[in-house]
Amino acid sequence: MPILQIEVVGARRKDLAPALAEETAAAIGVRPGGCWVRLRYLNPRDYAENGPGVGLPVFVSVLKRDGLGDEREAMALASAVARVVDRPVEQVHVLYEGAARGRIFFGGQRVE
Repeated sequence: MPILQIEVVGARRKDLAPALAEETAAAIGVRPGGCWVRLRYLNPRDYAENGPGVGLPVFVSVLKRDGLGDEREAMALASAVARVVDRPVEQVHVLYEGAARGRIFFGGQRVE
């Protein structure tokens, strides 16, 4: 059930969301229809780092039914996203949210 919110710092690209959904699902072994992607773009003018920048990052937030992933899964996600958005994997940052079980509702029904 992972729900991925992917925020790309930089210009919009056509058809990026479907490609991200397919590649990330394949990378972590999610069945068809089981990986959802919400894609957002952040204008580079609205992003800054202190000190010398290392390029435009991509931020990936992951919400899963039962919580956290592991380093293997995080690397698989980062690698898949990097391939699709054509950025170095070092510029893709993955954040796991807390477990969704018991606090998310699909169609008004609590996911247990």
